[in-house]
Amino acid sequence: MMPVPDDGTAQRLRDEVLAPLAAGRDAAYRRYDWETRALAPDGIHTVSHFGIVVVEGVYTARPELADYYDLMVYVDTHREESLRRLRERGHNHGPIDWESRWRLAEEHYLAVTRPRERAHLVVPGH
Repeated sequence: MMPVPDDGTAQRLRDEVLAPLAAGRDAAYRRYDWETRALAPDGIHTVSHFGIVVVEGVYTARPELADYYDLMVYVDTHREESLRRLRERGHNHGPIDWESRWRLAEEHYLAVTRPRERAHLVVPGH
């Protein structure tokens, strides 16, 4: 399988959240702020190692993170609906071609890592 470039997000998710939880410790992280394109300065968010933890996002299904998950659910949403939701959020993502670059990056990621095929459960994302 061809590797997918990582901007450090997968490594940060692994090191700050997944590895501590897998070791039975609480996790702590800073969220990414799309508007400033940096880690948000609003403090540290903690995740208790007790109970069920849901990790959400397409890129969280990277193959190198798979061993940290007990269950991987793929929400199969039509591309048009995904784009509608993206636009509805109204975030300013910068350059006018951001949406087309995002689509190309996501298509590459889906083709290379095949999260739908590796998921334990696939559900429709109406």
